[in-house]
Amino acid sequence: MPLSVNIGGVWKEIEKVFVNIGGVWKEADSLYANIGGAWKEGWVPYVGRLYHFDTYVDTLYELDPSSLAVTNSVSTSLDRISGIGGIKDRLYICEFRYDDILELNPDTFAIIKQVASPSSNPAGIGGTNDRLYHCDEYVDKNYELNPDTLTSIYMYKTPDVYPSDIGGIASRLFHCDRSDDETYELNPNTLATIKVEVSPYTDPTGIGGVQDKLYHCDTTSDLIYELNPDTLAVIRSVPSPNISPFGIGGIK
Repeated sequence: MPLSVNIGGVWKEIEKVFVNIGGVWKEADSLYANIGGAWKEGWVPYVGRLYHFDTYVDTLYELDPSSLAVTNSVSTSLDRISGIGGIKDRLYICEFRYDDILELNPDTFAIIKQVASPSSNPAGIGGTNDRLYHCDEYVDKNYELNPDTLTSIYMYKTPDVYPSDIGGIASRLFHCDRSDDETYELNPNTLATIKVEVSPYTDPTGIGGVQDKLYHCDTTSDLIYELNPDTLAVIRSVPSPNISPFGIGGIK
């Protein structure tokens, strides 16, 4: 079965694939993917990994991006996590009570790094493929952060006064606000508003996604939504794993 990749918006067939085995590059005869528990020759594109947090039970979840079912969950002693999301292969959270931003191991949720947030009420975190963003509800600011040091690169005033989360898909950035119950698309370079729509329900607390899928959660409806990234309309919704969903986002 031929393998194709998208190069500059054009799908092109690859003639050969090489893999590194014991430090030696060897040509692969074929590629296999595990589909429904069975190994099949072919190729399944990587879509990213999706994460969620619930403040009622202080539990971190990994969700299947397709079904939104829980694939992993870990109870945590971290207090009042208020945002979860990441960039290409790195996962971050922010902790509201102690005003910290943390990088976590995406497999075990162990803490890799912990630093003070730029202000005093960190509310959300997430990013695109290679750029990380954060919002703070005390100063009503959105920040771009250095993914390695977690220090502020740039900041811009939020669209309204109760920012609750920020996150993105591969190359697009989104934001939600609890004061006006709205969701926004933001310019990743300037953090200015591109588009605004009314949120699916009255208490939006999370927004973020994987490669090309955008998700949102609301702590009053206790639902997780998949949104159309172009219109911000609801594609589908499922009950959250518990009763106080407070963040959603993914690595790309």
